[in-house]
Amino acid sequence: MLALACGVPQAGWGSQVWQAEKVIAVGDIHGAYSELVELLTGIGVLDEQLRWAAGDAHFVSVGDLLDRGAQSKRVMDLFMRMTHEAQAAGGRVHVLLGNHEAMNLTGTLRDVSNGEFAALGGLEGHTRAFAIEGKYGRWLLSLPVMVIVNDSLFVHGGVTTTLDGLELVNAGVRRDLIALKEVGDAMRAEGLLTTDQNYFDIDPEELPAHVEPERFLAARNSSLLGDWGPFWYRGNALCHPLLERGGFRQTLQRFGVQRIVVGHSPTPTREIESRFDGGLLLIDTGMLKSTYRGNPRALEINHGRVRALTPGGVGKIVDRHANRRLVLQGLRTGKLTRTEKGLTLTSDGKHITADAMRLSARERRRWLAAMALDEYLGTGFVVPLAEREVDDRKLLLMQRVRLTWQAERSGGRVNHCERGSDFDLVRVFDSLLGMTARSAQNLGYQKGTDQIYLAGWEEAFGAADRLPEYASDPVLPAAIRPALARLDLDTLQDLLGDLLKPREMRAMLKRRDRILQWPSEQ
Repeated sequence: MLALACGVPQAGWGSQVWQAEKVIAVGDIHGAYSELVELLTGIGVLDEQLRWAAGDAHFVSVGDLLDRGAQSKRVMDLFMRMTHEAQAAGGRVHVLLGNHEAMNLTGTLRDVSNGEFAALGGLEGHTRAFAIEGKYGRWLLSLPVMVIVNDSLFVHGGVTTTLDGLELVNAGVRRDLIALKEVGDAMRAEGLLTTDQNYFDIDPEELPAHVEPERFLAARNSSLLGDWGPFWYRGNALCHPLLERGGFRQTLQRFGVQRIVVGHSPTPTREIESRFDGGLLLIDTGMLKSTYRGNPRALEINHGRVRALTPGGVGKIVDRHANRRLVLQGLRTGKLTRTEKGLTLTSDGKHITADAMRLSARERRRWLAAMALDEYLGTGFVVPLAEREVDDRKLLLMQRVRLTWQAERSGGRVNHCERGSDFDLVRVFDSLLGMTARSAQNLGYQKGTDQIYLAGWEEAFGAADRLPEYASDPVLPAAIRPALARLDLDTLQDLLGDLLKPREMRAMLKRRDRILQWPSEQ
């Protein structure tokens, strides 16, 4: 145990599983050298001379040092020096590869800023520096994609249920990146590839025999480098919790960890956020202020205690799932005041801006019924609303949410889910509620979280048992089946007895029975 406490790799895992009393991690830096230095000196990782000052602590960067900002070269140089200083002090620095490091290695340079090119001596200097034997290419290709410290798995983008294990992922990514680079660099040197082409654009028919085309194409088609690989996967962060939670729990168990820490997806609050009861921590807080208008933040895990650090002290970790519950509580019981912006409710120190909806009695009860079913199923599709008495009048208060109203087919919102789609849940919800008038005007999503919101509930319910036309090729996500199966007339009476008529509830159960016959997505 003494060897583990001193930072010696755990037997059987090479240098990819570690034990340490304290771990400090940062998210995407994107060349924000000044913000990074402000953070690391403020929390005691570096001293005033920018030398390692964290003793035997372990420091983790989850990738994306490069692109967009002008000072990524200085970030890399700092981390390379910190690595040696930390090891000499009994600590460790773990720098993980992010998708932007992979992009620079494979000639995808669309996000390299003019300042980055200038710091490296232009495009030719960049090419030399990121070559396999170049200063930064050699260093980046030596870095892992994933690392475990104590009971936490660190990775840039996310982890799907298909990844085979720490050693295999790290070795596989390195193998594929080297294969791409050897072929791409050779073709570029021979003039067969222009400087504005990345290695994923190469026409297979233009591959000369001497560059091992089969090896190159196998690497380019590798799932490890694709959308569902550890560089790019956003499902842990953005997929609907009903769809993601089961697979996420499996991943925790498979890797033997309590939590997964990711970057890649900037948090809407620009603070560190959590999902799945703290099982997922999102630490990309938009450090590059000029692009993301974010905050320099670090995650500290010290003897199992998890907290956020700021340059000036202790920050906060925002529970993304709990936020909706707090909003609903505020709408229902919070102190209400009028401001120039409209109605503001205050509950547990949280300020909520709401709009008063002026609906007919029929429309009002249908919106409230949609909200009640939304809570029961855990779908989160209805913008939080509640009925309150304001100035001796009953009004329907709805949280003010900035939405992009966009239909699925318009391509405005990407499906991040490994298993199925958020829109599979939308089809279930609309079909259960008898909503047949779904359109781009009443389906929206919130940028940052990609949370889908549905409106138009005045057109829903009724006594017909027909399903929406757009649900003609349905899939029933396995995660929502149990809640649907538990629905019966007594449950609906308890939920909706003062909102819907008996014939409307009976029609809903008929629609439910049809939904339960849909093929399931496991």
